[in-house]
Amino acid sequence: MEIEHSLDDNTQIKYGLLTWKKQEDDKYRQVLPDGEFTIDFLGKKIPSRRVDWERHRLSIGPKNMEGLKPEDKLLISRTPDGTVIIKKKKEKSLPKKVLFVTYCSRKKRTYPERYAPAINRYDSLRIERVYEESLKRGKDFAILSGKYGLIRAHTMIRWYDKKLEDKDINRVSELVKDFLRRERIEKVVYYTEPLNEDENLRHYYKCIRKACKELDISFQEVEIPRLPVEPENQGTL
Repeated sequence: MEIEHSLDDNTQIKYGLLTWKKQEDDKYRQVLPDGEFTIDFLGKKIPSRRVDWERHRLSIGPKNMEGLKPEDKLLISRTPDGTVIIKKKKEKSLPKKVLFVTYCSRKKRTYPERYAPAINRYDSLRIERVYEESLKRGKDFAILSGKYGLIRAHTMIRWYDKKLEDKDINRVSELVKDFLRRERIEKVVYYTEPLNEDENLRHYYKCIRKACKELDISFQEVEIPRLPVEPENQGTL
């Protein structure tokens, strides 16, 4: 038998107590015996403990509870010899928040309206394919722009003509960092055509790599073949 105990706030930790409501007594009696017993609390033996059933609490000691947080959950069980085992519940590790990124393109579509979603504005099969891959794998997606930094597929943007140059890297990398921090990104998967074939591509790579390094964000480069249908797009925004 094992029950879960919530610390809820800092009071229990501060005073070294596990407390519960009167109506929960039956639940705690399943694992906490009457009389004296030994507690194995997070691997440390604490002898001669008694439950204060009138006040619905068990004294652990403030020093023994140092390092715990109000959001922590404890699991309480009892061995056949009467020892009460109290351990910290392991939280399920959440998957990393991964962002698929590729750079923008010089070729852009024009529309009667001044603004259009970025995924429609950029006329690039490469961008469309990376976007589709992100949807298929359930990952976030953004486009690296020499003007805007990282933008979402459906961010509304105007037509513009701004290539990312070496002198722009520091400025744009700050925009990239703002996005990564705001979206709590933990890993970037960067899709690029071969860097050794175009110096402009290296500017985009340096920009996103710089931002990830400074934020200590995991970075993965994925090289994709140059697409012959859009040679004019390469190395531009």
